[in-house]
Amino acid sequence: MTIEIDNISKIYLSCKRGMLELDLILLTFMEHTYLKLPTKLKWQFIALLNESDQELYKLLLGQHKSKKLNNIIKKIKKSNTLLKFH
Repeated sequence: MTIEIDNISKIYLSCKRGMLELDLILLTFMEHTYLKLPTKLKWQFIALLNESDQELYKLLLGQHKSKKLNNIIKKIKKSNTLLKFH
C-alpha cells in the first residue's frame, strides 16, 4: 500500500497493528508528534510502518538496528514513555 505523508487517515490506520504495544506506541506518536515532523522524518515514519510487526517491535526495543530508520526510531523513543525503560 502506498501512503503519502499528508494522508493522515491512511497513516493512522497503518499505525493499528497486531500487537497492543505497537498500537499504543505508534498511535500515541501519530497523535502527538507526527504533524510536527519535518518531511524527511514523515517519510521515515511511513517506511517504518511498512515493516512487519515483529521487525518493528525489535527496532523500537533496540534489538535490531536500521541506519535508514534510525532518526525516526530515536524520535519515537524520545516521545514515548513506554520506551524509556528500554
